[in-house]
Amino acid sequence: DKDRAMAWDPAMPRTRWKLAIPFVSKDVPSRSSEFAHPDVVIALTFLAYRYSGLRYEDFTEIIAEVCAQLAKEVGPMRDRRANKLYEEWVENCGMKIRGKGDEDNADGTAAAEYRDDEVVPLKLLKQSDEEQMQRLYKVLRKSTRVVDYYLKEMIFPTFLRYQQVKISASGQEIGGDILFKKRIGFSGTPSALLPLEMGETRYEEGADGLMLSAMTDPSIVSID
Repeated sequence: DKDRAMAWDPAMPRTRWKLAIPFVSKDVPSRSSEFAHPDVVIALTFLAYRYSGLRYEDFTEIIAEVCAQLAKEVGPMRDRRANKLYEEWVENCGMKIRGKGDEDNADGTAAAEYRDDEVVPLKLLKQSDEEQMQRLYKVLRKSTRVVDYYLKEMIFPTFLRYQQVKISASGQEIGGDILFKKRIGFSGTPSALLPLEMGETRYEEGADGLMLSAMTDPSIVSID
């Protein structure tokens, strides 16, 4: 899907690959439309990843980020935040870390074969090892905690457009002198809710009387 989209539009924004976008019909995404409201984008993006799970490309980005964090942190490997986060993800999926708590494996070595309920420790994970990565991908691809981490820490801060300050205005400000010094307007519905700068509402003389006269004229209105 991504390759076809990129072939059709090489300049396609990366936001369309990472965030939820409108679909015009089943399996047919809109070519250019995007959701305007950020709350809608956030909610539908969460639903999409929760429903479909992480793509392998998403998974490799997460592992690269966590491994980079592990290399930057100091202290015993087991106490580093990235390692604890990785162990939490794996254990939450019902799996175990190979060698965790095993005194015989304190030197960082690992056996060649893994039990069905075990995965490689983060410190021994090789991103170039396709077998290790695929095994781990099958475990974590639908983990809600991994999805939450990916979206909150990596996707939304990068791809959501937001500003520190939001400027908003109502009809009161637009009708006031904040934009224009002279203003004139007409409303068919009598209303006294005007900006203070415009003064009091000026009603057409005799308008209410004409309306009442018409509503009570038997030639116009009758009751059966």
